[in-house]
Amino acid sequence: MGDTEESNGSSQPAEVAMDSNPSEQNAPTPLATQTSRPALDADEMRRRRLAKIGGTTPATQPAKSAVLNPVTDLSQSIIQPVAKLPRNRTETTQSLRTTSVPKMATPNCEESMLKIARSVCGPSVKFETSMTEDIFSANPASVLGSLILESCQRVYTETSRENDTLKRAAGSSSNVKSYSCLKFLFELHQSAIRKKNQLKGMNADESLKKKIELVAYIEKASLRFSVLVLNNYFAKDADSFCDPCNSVLYHLIVENNSAWDFMVAICSIVKTEFPEQVFTEVFSSLLQTISFKISVDSSVNNPSSSNALDMMCNLLEMQVDVLSEKVVCKPFVELTVKQENWLPAPLTAAEGREIQRLSFLGPFLSVSCLNEDDPLFATSVVPGGLEDFKDLVIFKKIQQIVYQLRTKQHLIVRTLLVNQSTRANTLDLLANFLTRNMKRAQFQPDSSTLATHGFMLNFLYILCELETKVTLDKVDANYLVHPRSRFDLSNESLLRMSSPELAEYRDSIKDDGTAPRFPTECFFFTLYGSHLCFIPVIKHYTNVMRTYKQMKAVLTEAEKQQDRMSNSFVQNRLRELRQQLESYYRSAVTLGAVLAEENLLGLMFHYYSKVMDLILSMVSAPDSSKGLFGQVKTPTLPLAEEVPKSFASFPAFVIEDIADYITYVVRNAPKTVSSDQNSSRSLVNFLVTFACSPNYISNPYLVAKVVEIIFLLNPGNSQSPNTLYQQILDHKEAIDHFAPSLIHFYVAIESTGSSNEFYDKFSIRYHLTIIFMSMWNNPTHKACMVHTLNSGGEIVRFVNLLINDTTFLLDESLECIKRIHETQQLMKNTTEWNKLSKDQQGAKKKKLHEDESQCRSYMTLVNETLNMFHYLTRDVQKPFLLPEIIGRLAAMLNCYLSQLVGPNYKELNIENREKYGFQPKALLDNITDLYLHLDSKELVEAIAADDRSYREEIFVSAEETLRRVGLKTGSELERFRRMASEAKQCYLDNIQMEEDFEDAPDHYRDPITQALMTDPVRLPSGKVMDRSVLSRILLDSAIDPFSRQPLSQDSIEECPELKLEIDNWKKNRVSQK
Repeated sequence: MGDTEESNGSSQPAEVAMDSNPSEQNAPTPLATQTSRPALDADEMRRRRLAKIGGTTPATQPAKSAVLNPVTDLSQSIIQPVAKLPRNRTETTQSLRTTSVPKMATPNCEESMLKIARSVCGPSVKFETSMTEDIFSANPASVLGSLILESCQRVYTETSRENDTLKRAAGSSSNVKSYSCLKFLFELHQSAIRKKNQLKGMNADESLKKKIELVAYIEKASLRFSVLVLNNYFAKDADSFCDPCNSVLYHLIVENNSAWDFMVAICSIVKTEFPEQVFTEVFSSLLQTISFKISVDSSVNNPSSSNALDMMCNLLEMQVDVLSEKVVCKPFVELTVKQENWLPAPLTAAEGREIQRLSFLGPFLSVSCLNEDDPLFATSVVPGGLEDFKDLVIFKKIQQIVYQLRTKQHLIVRTLLVNQSTRANTLDLLANFLTRNMKRAQFQPDSSTLATHGFMLNFLYILCELETKVTLDKVDANYLVHPRSRFDLSNESLLRMSSPELAEYRDSIKDDGTAPRFPTECFFFTLYGSHLCFIPVIKHYTNVMRTYKQMKAVLTEAEKQQDRMSNSFVQNRLRELRQQLESYYRSAVTLGAVLAEENLLGLMFHYYSKVMDLILSMVSAPDSSKGLFGQVKTPTLPLAEEVPKSFASFPAFVIEDIADYITYVVRNAPKTVSSDQNSSRSLVNFLVTFACSPNYISNPYLVAKVVEIIFLLNPGNSQSPNTLYQQILDHKEAIDHFAPSLIHFYVAIESTGSSNEFYDKFSIRYHLTIIFMSMWNNPTHKACMVHTLNSGGEIVRFVNLLINDTTFLLDESLECIKRIHETQQLMKNTTEWNKLSKDQQGAKKKKLHEDESQCRSYMTLVNETLNMFHYLTRDVQKPFLLPEIIGRLAAMLNCYLSQLVGPNYKELNIENREKYGFQPKALLDNITDLYLHLDSKELVEAIAADDRSYREEIFVSAEETLRRVGLKTGSELERFRRMASEAKQCYLDNIQMEEDFEDAPDHYRDPITQALMTDPVRLPSGKVMDRSVLSRILLDSAIDPFSRQPLSQDSIEECPELKLEIDNWKKNRVSQK
C-alpha cells in the first residue's frame, strides 16, 4: 500500500513493511504438513501464514494510531481493493505497498454510512463510540477490516469446541472454531450482497456510489479473511488445525445451500489476488474431504455420497473469473490431478483393490447398487421372500439410480480428459485401473485383491461413453503391439500368431517417437476394459445363480428333516442358511439389474460393432505399418490364404468377449441387437465372415463361439428378432460358403486338443444341427447343402461322425432310461424300498436325480441329431450308401430297433416320459423311416451282415408295432416287409458262404474282423488287411491300427496278386460244392 492521506487529525500508516526473511516468503509451508509442526507463538504463526499469502507481519509494522489495534496492517493488506496483483509474492507485496486507499470525500454522510455498515455487519462486529467520529473520515476499509478481524478472533476464541451442535455441523471438534469463524464470514458476505442488491435499486448519486463501495469493501473483506480461516491462520497451536480430510468449507456448503456461491467467490479472489500455492493449500482440503466422505460411506442411500458426487461434478465444471488476467478458468481440474493420492504406488499384492480405495478418483467410481458393494441399499430395494430374479419394478428402480450415478461419474472423468493439461495424468490413472486389475481375467481370481464388480462396471460405462465419438480412421490397429502401448499382452493367446512370430512382428513396428493419439488409446482402453469389467461380472452372475439354486435345494431338503433334528444348533444353522440364501438372492437381482442396464448394453453394442468393423478391415486389407484403415468394407469370401499379421496378432479374448457379450444380450436383452441397425449390420458381416473362415482362427472354440451366436439368433432358440437371423441366411457371401464351411467345422471340432473335447463337441454340434435344419428349410441353402453332400471328400467323415454321435448319445440315453426304470420300480415296491437304510435310499435318489438330468441332456441331442439324419437321408442317399458308411449305419439302426421292439423293450417303460424328452413312438418312427429312405441293395446287404444285432424276429415285431400304433401307411409297411424279407434271405446266404469258406487260410482273412478279404491292401507297417475295414478305421483316426503311426491313403499299397489268389480260391471252393 502507498501513503495514506490524513483527515480529522488522525494519521494512517504510510506503508506496509515486508517480512525481513525472504526465504520464508518464497517457500510457504504446504497445508498438508502443518499438522506436524510444534506449537508456535500465536503472532509468529500468524506472521508465517500471512507471508504465505503475500501479506505483512505485525511485528515489523510502524506505530498505529490509537484507533487501530496491532493487527490493523493485516486487515489493510487483506481488505484493500487491488487493481491487478502480480502472481509472485514479492511483486504482490510491493503492489500492496503502493496501492492507495480512497477516502470518503463527504463527511456529512458519515451517519448514514455508519448505519449501513452496522446493518451489514450485524451485532457480531462491535462499533465502539470512540471510533464513530472518524471511522469514515479517512480510511473506512482499514477500520472495517480491523473490526471484522477482531470479530473473527473473538468468534474463534469464544467458540467452545465441545458444542455438540457445532461439532455435528463442523464434522469434528477440531473444526468447531474454524467452522464458526467461517460461518460468521459467510453470513457477513451474504449480508453485504443483500445490501448491495438493495442499494443498486435506488436512485444513483454520489452518496449512493460511496455506500455501494463501502458494502463492496465488506464483501471483499469477508472473502479475504475466509482465506485466512481456511489456511488455519487463527489456530494457536497444531491441535487446532483443521483436519485436511474434514474441510470446514465442505461442511458449510453441505449445511447451507447458498454457501456454494460464497465458495466460488473465495476461489475467484484467491486465483486473482494470491499466489497459486495458496489456492492449492486452501482447496486441496476440500477435495480430500469430498473424496474421503464418499470413500468412508459410499452407500447409495447415504446423502453424503450423493452430495460428494454432486459437489465434485460442480467443482470440476465450476468456472472462475480471474480478474487479474481477464480469463475464465476451471481451477479445480488441474488441482484434482495434483493431489498426492491421485495415483498412489502399490503397497501390497492387492493392488487392484488398493487403487480403488486409495486413489483420489477411485471412491467416486465405487458407488454401486450391487449387494456386494452396498448391502443396505440392496436390502431396502430387494425385499426378502421373493424368487423373481427379474422383477421389472425392482429392475427399473435400480437401473434408474445406476444411470444417474454413472452420468455423474462420467462427467468427472470426461472433464479431466477434455482439459489438455490434465489428460496425460488422467490417462495414467485410467490405465492403472486396468493394469492393476488384469488378474480379473483369470479363471479363479482372488476377488479380495481386485477392484469390485460395481467399480469396474462403472468404469466400463465411462470408457464406453468416452469412446462414442472415436472414429476408426483415427485408430491405430497395431496399438497393442506398439512400443508405446500401455498394456503388455504378450502372455495372451493370439488369434493366429505364435510368440516368436509376435516378437518378430513387434520388431518390425518402429517407434517414431510420437505417443499414440488419444482416439487410439481411448478405443483400446475400452477394449481391455470390456475384457476385465463386463465379462468377469457375467461369469460371477452365473456363479451366483448356480450357488443360489444349490443352496435352495440344500435348504429345502434340510427343512423337510428339521422335525427329526429340532436341536438349537440345527435351527441356528437353518437360520444362517436362510440369511445366506436371501443375500444370494439380493446379489442375483442387483447383478441382473445392473448388467441389464440398457444404456451400458447399448453403448457396448455400439462399441463392439466398431471392433468388429476394425477386425473386418484387417482381414480385408493388406497389413499397414501405421495400422490405420479407411472405410470399412465387407470382406469377399474366401479370404486370402495368408492371414494378415495385424489380425493374427490380435488377442484371442477379443472374439471370445464379443461372443460372450452377444450371448448375454440375446438371452437377457434381445432388443439391444436389433435397435441399432448399423451395429446389427456389422454383427452380421462379422458372423458370416468367420463362420465361413474357421482357418483364420487357431482356436476352434472361438469359431464355436461364433457358431453359438448364430444359433442363438435363430428365433426358435431365443427372443431375438427373426430379421437378424434372416439377414445372416440372405447374406451374399453366406449363400455359397455357409454350408461347406459349417460342414467342415462339424468335422474339425472332433479333435481340438482340449481335455474336454469329447463332451464339448456335442454342444457345438447341437448348435450346428439347429443351424443346418434352418438352412434346409431355405431353398437356396438347401440346394447348396445337397450339392456339398454329393461332392464326396470330407462328406464321408461328416456322415461317419454323425453316426458316431448318434450311437453314443442313444446308448447313453437308453442306459439312463433303464436305470431310471429300475429305480422307479424299486420305489414303487414299498416293501423292498423300506428294507433299504436311509443312506441307501438317499444314494438311490441322488443317482436317480443324476440320471434324470443326464437323460434330459442326451435326449435333446439325440432328437435333433436323428431329425437331421431324417431330412438328409430323405433327399440325399449317396453319402450314406458308401461302402465304408453303410455297414456302420445299418448296425446302428438294427441295434436301436432291437432295443425299442425287442424282448427287453419293457425296460424302457418309465413314468413321465415327457419330462426326459423320451418319446419311444417318435423314435421308432424316425428309425424305421431311415430304413425306408435308404432302401437299397447296399442297405439290405449291410443289415444282413450285422452279426451283432440282426434278428429276423426283430423286424417282424417292428412291423406289428408300426401297424398297431399307426405310424406308417400301408405302402410303407409293405416296403418295410419286403426289405426285411430280402435281408433274411441275404442273411441265410451269408451263413452258407461262411460255411463254404470256413477253412480259408489265415492270411486270406482280415486280421481285425477275421472275415475273408475282398480287396487286400498292405500298410507301411507290413500288415495286410481288407480295404473296407481300413477305410472305416481311417474315418475316425488316420493312424495305422498296428503301429499307431500316422497313415494316409497315399502310403497304402494294393495287393493284386493276393486278391487274385483269394478270388481263385473262392471260385474253387464254390465249384467243389
